[in-house]
Amino acid sequence: DEIDNFMSQSENENNWEKTLQKLDEQHGKYKFMEFNLEARKRKLKQQIPDLERSLQMIEILREQKEDKDTQFLLSNQIFCKTTIPPTKTVCLWLGANVMLEYPLDEAEGLLKANMESAVANLKVVEHDKDFLRDQVTTTEVNMA
Repeated sequence: DEIDNFMSQSENENNWEKTLQKLDEQHGKYKFMEFNLEARKRKLKQQIPDLERSLQMIEILREQKEDKDTQFLLSNQIFCKTTIPPTKTVCLWLGANVMLEYPLDEAEGLLKANMESAVANLKVVEHDKDFLRDQVTTTEVNMA
C-alpha cells in the first residue's frame, strides 16, 4: 500500500512539473505575441499622423494657384528651400522603396483608404492586446 501511495505521489509530481512547464511555455508565447502587438501598435500610431499630414498636403496642392516657396525635410533636422509650382499630381511612397505618381484625386482616395485601414487595424490591435493581457494574467495566476 505504501508503494502504491509513493507511485501515485511520483506521478502527481511529474504531472505538476509538466503542467508548470506547459504554462511557462504558454506564458512565453503570450509575452512574445504581446511584444509583436506593441510594435505593430507603435507603427500604426506613427502611420496615422503621417497619413493625415499627407492628406493635408494634397488639399494644399489642390488649392494652390501659383508658385509657392517652402521648405522640406531633407534628413534629420536638415531642411531645404524650394519652390513648388502648381501641380495636378503627387508622388507617394508605397513602401519597399517604391514611389508612384498619382493624380491628386487618386492619391487622396488611396490615402483615405489607407487611413481607414490603419484606424481599423489599430482598434483590432488594441482589442487583441486586451485579450492577450487577460490571458497573461490568467496564466501567471495559474503558475503561482
